[in-house]
Amino acid sequence: MRQSMNDEDRRYKVDRLKTLETVRTNKAKHVGAYRDACEGYKLEVAEKTAAFAAEYAAALAEAVAKVQAADKPVNFYVDSKFVSPGLKVPVSYAEEYDWAETVLSTQVDDVIEITNAEMRCWVQDKWDWTANFHMSNVGYAIKYRETAVGSSPR
Repeated sequence: MRQSMNDEDRRYKVDRLKTLETVRTNKAKHVGAYRDACEGYKLEVAEKTAAFAAEYAAALAEAVAKVQAADKPVNFYVDSKFVSPGLKVPVSYAEEYDWAETVLSTQVDDVIEITNAEMRCWVQDKWDWTANFHMSNVGYAIKYRETAVGSSPR
C-alpha cells in the first residue's frame, strides 16, 4: 500500500546522467514502436482499401443496375459506409522525450531533484498518454512485425 503522503508533493534525488540515459532508452523504444506502427498502418490501409474498393465497386454496380432497371428516374444512392474505412492513425509522443532530454541535459548538477510526476514519466516511462499510445499503435506494430519477420507477436 502506498504511503498517505500526497504523491504529487514527493520529490526524488536522482543521478542526472543515469536519468537522461533512461529517457533516451525509453525514447528509442517509443520511436521504434511508432515506426513499426506506421508500417503496420500502411499494411492495414492497403488491406482495407482493397476490401473497401471491392465492396464499393459492387455497391456502385448495384446502384447503377437499379437506375437502369427503373421505369422512371430514381435516386442514385450508395451507402454512406463507403466514406471511410475508419482506421485510427498511429500517434507519437517523441517530443515529450525531447523535452525531458532538454531539461536533463541542461542541468549543471550531477544529482538533481525531480517531482513524482517526472519520476513516473522519465524513469518509469508511465506518461498520461501511455494508454492512448498503446491503443493507437500496438495492433499496427504487431501486424508489421508478424508480416516483416513472419513471427508471432512479442
